[in-house]
Amino acid sequence: MVGSGEVRPTRYVKIMSEVSGRVEQVYVEPGQEVTRGQALLLIEPQSRESKRVTQYSPLKGVVADISTRVGETVFGRPTDETLITIADMSRIYVEVNIDGPDLSKVAVGQSARIIVNAFHEEKIRGFVINKNPLPVAQSETPEFRVTIQIREIPNAIRERLRPGMSATAFIRSRQRSRQPKSEENLLDGNWAELVRTTIGTREMLFQVFSRVRRFHTHDLLRRACCHNVPARVSAFRS
Repeated sequence: MVGSGEVRPTRYVKIMSEVSGRVEQVYVEPGQEVTRGQALLLIEPQSRESKRVTQYSPLKGVVADISTRVGETVFGRPTDETLITIADMSRIYVEVNIDGPDLSKVAVGQSARIIVNAFHEEKIRGFVINKNPLPVAQSETPEFRVTIQIREIPNAIRERLRPGMSATAFIRSRQRSRQPKSEENLLDGNWAELVRTTIGTREMLFQVFSRVRRFHTHDLLRRACCHNVPARVSAFRS
């Protein structure tokens, strides 16, 4: 399945003014990387008896937005006026929209290849961590949001990756290519059949190979696991 969306950070952190006053300096720009403790802006308090206040970044991240500029008057708490927004990029996600008919084929844990449009020559690896059962918008062909966490990313791209960048994700289908196309298959002269069953809360897919064909497949699986029947059983998660 293919879905389009954008890069998302772990969280957004809003920087608010500690005092009311006038913005004298803004030391950063949108898209700039900042470190924890780095100066962000300087405020001249309204009270002449107070010293100028420097606001510092509480974390390492990327400046996602600057809502103020030099010369503007800002107000301290309890107004909760946001001056700068910083994106925490310690974990990076991609949120994509998937067509409704494909949603049932998506499962948490599935692997995905991600291409950020700005770096189309590089492929990034990730895995599905969430799929939202509610449609993004009501329409004739509804789309659903799927969240993918990036797990392998070249350092050169990580340094340039920014929240909001457009990306495309290719999610591996739940249909595994190593499954035989038919329910029965000859392999090395043995009879083979796929058996899907549930053990506890986990759905498993068993592949049974045996020269003993007179048993029903599920019975063969039980006998092969619990009794001395000439069969080989392999299991992998569905």
